[in-house]
Amino acid sequence: MDLTYRVLLHISHLYHWEALEPVYHLLRQDPRFQVEVYLEDEPRRRFWFWKQSLKPRALELLKQDGVTPVDRPGRYDFVLASDVLRAPERFGSAQLGIVNHGTGIKTVFYRLLRKQQARYHLFLEGHYRKQRLQAHGLARRHDLHITGYPKLDPLFQNRYRREEVLGALGLDPTVPTVLYAPSYKPSALDILGDAVFRATRGYQLIVKLHPFSWTGWYAPHRHHKQVERWVRRYHHAVLLPWDAYRVIPYVAAADVVISEVSSTLFEFLAAGKFGVVVDLPAERLKHSDGEPLLDMENARLFEGAFPHVQGPDDLHDALEAALHPTRGQRQALEKHRRHFFYGLDGKAAHRVVAIIKQQVAHA
Repeated sequence: MDLTYRVLLHISHLYHWEALEPVYHLLRQDPRFQVEVYLEDEPRRRFWFWKQSLKPRALELLKQDGVTPVDRPGRYDFVLASDVLRAPERFGSAQLGIVNHGTGIKTVFYRLLRKQQARYHLFLEGHYRKQRLQAHGLARRHDLHITGYPKLDPLFQNRYRREEVLGALGLDPTVPTVLYAPSYKPSALDILGDAVFRATRGYQLIVKLHPFSWTGWYAPHRHHKQVERWVRRYHHAVLLPWDAYRVIPYVAAADVVISEVSSTLFEFLAAGKFGVVVDLPAERLKHSDGEPLLDMENARLFEGAFPHVQGPDDLHDALEAALHPTRGQRQALEKHRRHFFYGLDGKAAHRVVAIIKQQVAHA
């Protein structure tokens, strides 16, 4: 009888599932693998001191997608996480891996890895991430695999059609569409105010807030409250709710993105699309111990391809430049795509699964 291998896909938050879902479906196709999913908590802060759990709603959404998470983890041969595990020792002798839920230039991933002794198989979106792990002194402590970014696989498999995604929101697929995807901290919301809504008149605007901007966890509730007011005022805008946790359908459907350091900027780059980068005051962005919050100044991000703004006044012209890129911008975009990403072919999850199978078979 063939051996059965037990694999856990561990997600810290509901929105992380989009990164691991392609791996899940591939592993489930192999009868030798018993695959389980575990969701940590989904906290929401109320009145600054009361913690409310949104986990029941998150579990309901996963079940609607055909996934029934386990109540508590068991024993496994391999644990694949969407982030650095909080207590990796609880998984005993299991091999550990990470397909990060996002990409970008924040340093928090390296900080969390440095705080642990656990060894991970790190599945990386490209050579850039490997270089940064080496620069942070983490390459020798972990096994690095350049596989590409499974979260993007559905995009390159043409799973999402613009007409269907926009039509479900009551939007017109023939009208240029902007996706506004501010991060939670630091956030373009605090820099631009309602300028995004004013600058996109004549277009369609989809607003995709970071989940933490909805829950008040690591970000203030005023983020979503402000945007809710603006959407009521500007009728060309649609605000996606908290439980619309996937972002890739809107990467597929929108023409350009506006953000500062969100993963969505990088996902538009990978898709061969343009965006507007909102510059941040890098010198003031520090962790509590003084380490920079960003691995590079976002003012240099995607230079020559994505136009940048420092405030509301430049936004309209930058948006026009993103919607009508020059040949030079297109050439710069291709250069940055090669720098940040590997294997934009819809097969990143296949490469991750192949490595997992190899590791458990030789353990």
